[in-house]
Amino acid sequence: MNNEYIFKKKKLSKESAIERMEIFFQNGDYLTIRKNEIMDIEMNFYDELIAIGDSFYPVAKNGFVKFKLQDGKAKGESRSLYNPKEYANDRKTYIENRLTKEGLIKCIRIFNYNNWSDTIYGDIFAEMDECYLVLKFKENEKYGPFESEYHKVNIGSVSKNKIRKICIDFENCDSFDVYDDEIVDIQLDFENALEWSSGGYNRQVKNGYMVLRLEKQPYRWKNVYTEKKKNKVPDLEKRICGKGVEEIDICRLYISYYGVG
Repeated sequence: MNNEYIFKKKKLSKESAIERMEIFFQNGDYLTIRKNEIMDIEMNFYDELIAIGDSFYPVAKNGFVKFKLQDGKAKGESRSLYNPKEYANDRKTYIENRLTKEGLIKCIRIFNYNNWSDTIYGDIFAEMDECYLVLKFKENEKYGPFESEYHKVNIGSVSKNKIRKICIDFENCDSFDVYDDEIVDIQLDFENALEWSSGGYNRQVKNGYMVLRLEKQPYRWKNVYTEKKKNKVPDLEKRICGKGVEEIDICRLYISYYGVG
């Protein structure tokens, strides 16, 4: 069985359609850089993707993002900061000091005009170059090779005995959890190419099946719209496939595995 999955590396340059950028810090803070403040961007990537949360993400080997921040107080940019008053009083100075002096930059997220994003990790630092603030990516051999035109990642197969639960996600954002003892069988075959979604990459199911036997679970996570106050097992079964003949509108499976300990 092939456990290697790939995605062609993206080329980022000043011609890329970038609407805004978010910069995330290691403490969970983030701030937003405006479209007209992004002067130039260039990046090369390592081959291997890294797993963060529910997705796989690229790591920048080297490159830069050049900003020319605007003077004036903050407007309506999205942000979450431990010292918001300093940001509100002088946004430009705050961003320059936060990035160059405090550092601890975790990743960046680049949005296009459709609000789709690419989240990029790496050894990131910032420095001033006259009037420009420049993010840079430091090379680190721990991330492996970089010569390929494709990202890649090796992912284990999905097997029933490793699964703790599956969150079934629907096109209309309904969702509910199915637990390990409710999974009778699961056999999934994946496309070789990963799918770009929600800022990272995920496997895409080519074909397969799940056999479920839902039971009464008092603490089941569920968010399914019905006219009833509580969703019972028949309601969840109906949500999956109606009377058994409707087209299934499941769009994603969030699979949680048993971890160490």
